[in-house]
Amino acid sequence: MPQTVVADLERLMTLTRAQLRAIDGPDADVIALVEHSRDEQIELCELADLAADRDDEETARHHEQEAAAWRETARLLTLHLALRHGVSDRTSGVA
Repeated sequence: MPQTVVADLERLMTLTRAQLRAIDGPDADVIALVEHSRDEQIELCELADLAADRDDEETARHHEQEAAAWRETARLLTLHLALRHGVSDRTSGVA
């Protein structure tokens, strides 16, 4: 995996060391991590909405930031899969 992707994933601190090691495993393992990341993002967005409904802006912002980190994790994992299969950033649709 390109070092910049690894460094970016480590910086986000969303994945465990074991999950980071799994990134170089079979595609199915990486796809499972993408799905996990998206699930976490959805859950945190819902929690942010609930906090906002209670006028708890600090908690809402915290959940929004965590959701953004999981969204970026899913993006980077998807990019990793695309690069692994020789698809460039530009043609993969990965932003």
